Amino acid sequence: MNQGSKLALSSAVLIGFSIVFQNQASKLAEPILIATYALLISSFILLVLARIMNKKLSDIKRLQHDKDFWKITLSRNVFGTIFLLYGMSLTTSINSLVILRLEPAFVILFGYFLLREKLKQKEILFVSLTIIGAILVSTSGKLSLSGTQIGDLLVLSSLLFLGYSYIPSRRMMQKTDPLILTAYSNLFGGLILLTVSAITVKNLVMPASALMLTMGSVITFYVIGLSLWFEALKKIEAWKVAALLSITPIAGGALSFLWLGESINEIQLLGATIIIAASYKLSTERKK
Repeated sequence: MNQGSKLALSSAVLIGFSIVFQNQASKLAEPILIATYALLISSFILLVLARIMNKKLSDIKRLQHDKDFWKITLSRNVFGTIFLLYGMSLTTSINSLVILRLEPAFVILFGYFLLREKLKQKEILFVSLTIIGAILVSTSGKLSLSGTQIGDLLVLSSLLFLGYSYIPSRRMMQKTDPLILTAYSNLFGGLILLTVSAITVKNLVMPASALMLTMGSVITFYVIGLSLWFEALKKIEAWKVAALLSITPIAGGALSFLWLGESINEIQLLGATIIIAASYKLSTERKK
């Protein structure tokens, strides 16, 4: 395995862990507070890193006047994050991990409907399979609209916003450094959520346990996981990095099993296998 693949694999493992940390934090405090703290803390750390690496922090003046920047901030850091964390507060870590692997399907669908990108027959098949797999994971073959299934639906809804954010992100990546973009979109997204939190939440102080888990998710995702992901993109093709992210549910699922004692039944395992396999194929199909 070459260095780029190792970096992508390490990134996938850490991102899997971060999702588990987020899921557990959302059960200990108001999800909007988890989102607010995570975005503001991560933006501070990323801006410090950017300063150390001598990156141009002055880009903020230009970013503030860029529509794509605000599309990313609102879709990914505000609406996507809120739907995701409220969904996580109602469902299991394993369900969250598996359902989030539908993201490539949403990215492809948005590319087809909004950018008029061609959709291959194989991609239609794999997108359909990911949806079938998600239904199996969430319902175990029984539709009851329980709290867990509502949580799964909210996590799925977050992908509408997260998937859309890839479109303006593609354009922004050509204009500015990814680290700077992430730092400032997190900052402004966090400030927006802080304002909403101040209006809707009585106490803005989080329990220490929730704060520790939030810090864990920030470090494993934004600080280390995302950095490794960017480095991997410099060394190997983007489709290979995306394909290796398919092991994220496996890494996070192992942590959920060993730490939380979570498990899934045979029908859910079948659905998870379908989603992981189909999302992998969707990633590799895009290289052709």
